[in-house]
Amino acid sequence: MAKIVIVDDEPDLRALIRMSLEINNHEFFEACDAQTGLQLIESVDPDLILLDVMMPGEINGFILCDILKSSSKFENTPIIFITGADSDEDRITGQLSGASNYLIKPFQPQELVDLSEALLKKKKPAF
Repeated sequence: MAKIVIVDDEPDLRALIRMSLEINNHEFFEACDAQTGLQLIESVDPDLILLDVMMPGEINGFILCDILKSSSKFENTPIIFITGADSDEDRITGQLSGASNYLIKPFQPQELVDLSEALLKKKKPAF
């Protein structure tokens, strides 16, 4: 069972993400802004992080991703942006911040499931 943190200011979207991924019995943690998300991520040490870009507060998803990827603790933790920010510039910024992938809202739930499971499988240590 993987630990997944969802950081998005839209409660309905967090619920959709959770419902899409809970078929695989993961443990979910949620935050409604980047500052709270950072504190949650630091305490939970998740296997996967799902981030919105545009959130209330001084820290957006790009900044949060930069903060996490500059930390040795989270540099290898996969991050997927799930966002409505769909310009080429936004996608490039997401890639440069170190995210593993970038999904545009609205997205197909199965696409999220497939992508998440592939990233989680890569993260698991080989025995």
